[in-house]
Amino acid sequence: MVQKGGPNDRISDLNCFWMASDPKNPEDLFVGSKERSGNFKKYDPLKTYYVGYGANENATTRFRRYPRPRDDKALKSEYDLSDTKYMNVPNKTLKIELVADGKKIQFLRDGELIFTYDDPEPYREGWFGFRTTRSHIRFDNFKVTRIQSGGEKK
Repeated sequence: MVQKGGPNDRISDLNCFWMASDPKNPEDLFVGSKERSGNFKKYDPLKTYYVGYGANENATTRFRRYPRPRDDKALKSEYDLSDTKYMNVPNKTLKIELVADGKKIQFLRDGELIFTYDDPEPYREGWFGFRTTRSHIRFDNFKVTRIQSGGEKK
């Protein structure tokens, strides 16, 4: 997250989605994108894994599985973090890893496992994306890798 005095240099909300699909339009995630706009409640019907890293004015980091009941803040209480070590730091480069390896769903930051979830009914396919609001973010050295059986990256 970039903070250099610009109009959108707000340090908050690195939202990560992976294995995302829309049950109403399983062949095309983008069919309802205009209606979803930036309104976060409109994302609730999607099937996806989600991490809101440094969300809510950089005060919370949460892991969720959608769809979800509206009142659930995180998938489990231990997936609702507020310690500053799990928040965004201005102008610091992060290495983010989103993992969907069978039932093993993980989020890593700088090689540290932040969330892991053994999903009894894992999503097997879908899109991924990053979302932010009123923030300035830069992506560099972006890679997508396929995990071979045994956990090796290919």
